[in-house]
Amino acid sequence: MKGRDFIVATVRPDDVSVLMSPLVRIRKANQGIQALVVRERPNDIARTAQLLQREFARRGPRRHPLTVAALGTADSARKEADVVSRKPDVLVSTASRIIDHLRRDTIGLDAVRTCVLEQPDEQDAAGFSADIEFIYSKFRRCPQTAVFAALGSEHVERISALLRRPVSVTVQEENQSASHASHQEKRAVSKKSFQHVRKDEALKRRIKEVVREIHEDEDPEELNAYRALINTNVSIFARGYFAAYLLKQLYANPGAAGRKTRTNTASNGRGNRNAAPAREQAASSKPDNDAPTENTTSIFVSIGKNRKVYPRDLIQLFSGVDSIDSDDIGQIKILDNYSFVELANEKTDSAIEALNNTEFRGRKLTVNYARKKD
Repeated sequence: MKGRDFIVATVRPDDVSVLMSPLVRIRKANQGIQALVVRERPNDIARTAQLLQREFARRGPRRHPLTVAALGTADSARKEADVVSRKPDVLVSTASRIIDHLRRDTIGLDAVRTCVLEQPDEQDAAGFSADIEFIYSKFRRCPQTAVFAALGSEHVERISALLRRPVSVTVQEENQSASHASHQEKRAVSKKSFQHVRKDEALKRRIKEVVREIHEDEDPEELNAYRALINTNVSIFARGYFAAYLLKQLYANPGAAGRKTRTNTASNGRGNRNAAPAREQAASSKPDNDAPTENTTSIFVSIGKNRKVYPRDLIQLFSGVDSIDSDDIGQIKILDNYSFVELANEKTDSAIEALNNTEFRGRKLTVNYARKKD
């Protein structure tokens, strides 16, 4: 854990865990505030400050002893002016009281190297996250951070965005420790039986295919919408397992989430959003040198990847022509500056007449028959 940020999911952090980072990282006095410990209960603040001061004293006499200040126990920030004027090395406080002193310009955070954050109850977590974002904007450099959050908390995501590749740790309640240890033993034993998953070359290739499709075929804005949905409904501590479960289902049931053929999606009807992704996948799965079938003709469209055009965009464009539905559209190939769309022979004239010289994505389209290769 040296130098790493981490997030601990627990029912309630113990004092030893909270004190660990400041005790390990703080060595020299009179450097300014080097550590922040943010807790929300006045009793916890006072107790933590006393424990820290006691532990520093146990290191033996020093010419310049390390000092700890507790803020947030007085009625107002004004009454704490004398405490902060002593330039403590460690500050234990509520987030709101730190902000009060920052606005009064009575403390500076330029020397902070370590932060320990205890997230409050769920009803106060949103406001706490906003306070922490404000405090972090005042740091000169990003400190090592330890976050203690409630099990299953949904608001830790905002704080985790401030951290550098945090390590997530889950700590069970004391009365669950025995069953947790037993569960860990069972997992260690059962891990041996799943080594074939780690060594499955076909699965590794499928993962690479998915990553390639994300970069080449998918719409980033649409993926961000799904990502936001996951962030809202899946705890940060469960997202790795969530992705693993989806991969397991994808690999175990390739027909359920894999590429579908055009005839399978045609019955969804014109404009159906389920048809567009499936058609896009079917198009991208075919070799680049495939020629149109005898029932289709390749249509040239003067727009491509450089305008952030995706197969579903062209499907919607062509489906907007009155006589064309999803069953008439075949393979789609998108290059940097232009694209090719296979269309049913009897619909090509109407598509060219309707779409040629129309505005799309801020430019005038050229839509015409693709030139045949010699």
